[in-house]
Amino acid sequence: MPQNYFVILTDIGRAKLANALSLGRQISLTHMVVGDGNGSAVTPDASRTSLVHEVYRAQLNALRQDEENPAYLVAELVIPPDTGGWTLREAGFLDADGDLFGIGNLPETYKPQLAEGSAAELRIRLTLEVGERAPVQLKIDPTVVLASRKFVELEVGTLRDVMTNHIQDKSDPHDTLPDGGSRGDLLIQGRDGLEWQEAGARHLSTTVKATPGEYHYVKPAHLKFIEVEVLGGGGAGGGAKGGSFASCGSGGGAGGWAKAVIMASRLGADETYTVGAGGVGQAAVRASNPGGTSSFGSFVSATGGRGGFGMDTNFEGSDMHPDGGRGGHGVGGDVNATGSAGGGTAVMGALHNASGIGAPSFYAGGGLSLSNGNSTKDGEPGTLGGGGGGANVDNSAIDGTGGNGGDGLVIIREFV
Repeated sequence: MPQNYFVILTDIGRAKLANALSLGRQISLTHMVVGDGNGSAVTPDASRTSLVHEVYRAQLNALRQDEENPAYLVAELVIPPDTGGWTLREAGFLDADGDLFGIGNLPETYKPQLAEGSAAELRIRLTLEVGERAPVQLKIDPTVVLASRKFVELEVGTLRDVMTNHIQDKSDPHDTLPDGGSRGDLLIQGRDGLEWQEAGARHLSTTVKATPGEYHYVKPAHLKFIEVEVLGGGGAGGGAKGGSFASCGSGGGAGGWAKAVIMASRLGADETYTVGAGGVGQAAVRASNPGGTSSFGSFVSATGGRGGFGMDTNFEGSDMHPDGGRGGHGVGGDVNATGSAGGGTAVMGALHNASGIGAPSFYAGGGLSLSNGNSTKDGEPGTLGGGGGGANVDNSAIDGTGGNGGDGLVIIREFV
């Protein structure tokens, strides 16, 4: 049976997807548009930049990878009951730039509006083939996402069951509250168990240190707690050897990240904290420099990313490093994260080589990948814990130096 209704990438969408895959970047799908086709059935046309006749657009309610086929994306739009008055025949996806990324046709579906005396929400779900490794993400404003009545009823029912079971559970430690506490105080989960916290904490100040070095934190009077974030330095990108043929390095790993809430009672009068430096790039060596560790006292730390792999030879054949430097690790925080690994690199003969991209950190990006071009290109630096990009040499006698990793970061927020 022929497939009468389907969704395809537009020419613009296909070009953007190919570019994002090659550069390691993300595409944000934000909206779905629907139209009536000017009263006629519509056949999806990849060359179109807009629908035949758009009647409604709104932010996507959901976007996910198909559980049974990872090469497909499933997107959902909810049209509320008070909107309508048209027969839907076409639909499409818009990206964050407002470009038509995908286009499809729909079975004729009339959407009434409330004033007609019969109204209901309409949920449109489209499936688009993009490939298993497509760098597509959902970007939404959560204040405008609509929840169906069925979804709300299910969630409320689940919460009711959870609370009922909690109240009836005699083994739950209701009788193990900590000593102390006054009327109006809050009970929080501290590092060593439950703790009382005076209600109404007010943000006093925020300190941000992004320059490598050792610093001192002096606890102020009336402090209740601090919130600390630490980010390790990014690893340097791999270097490349000059010569008549090709050589390139892989990307450095991103620094680890950790976040912790530390009660004032656990702090000393003076605590030492450190911002780790990014790894310094080198030329024509196999192992590049890692990033430094960032830490706050003995409470929380984040190690730097590992350096990317460099090439100390220049040759006409083929070679590759499928992996870049590994990411650093967060340790001791309430939340700990491992940094991303740098991108790999490959030499497939003269004029066919590309260096590895530096890994992005929790806060910023890594150095970009560099392609061939009869020259020496030093790796691009990372920023704020991002890994440095690998160097690239093609038919040039000058060695290429890997990009420096981005310096780490420490953020301290005080509450009184």
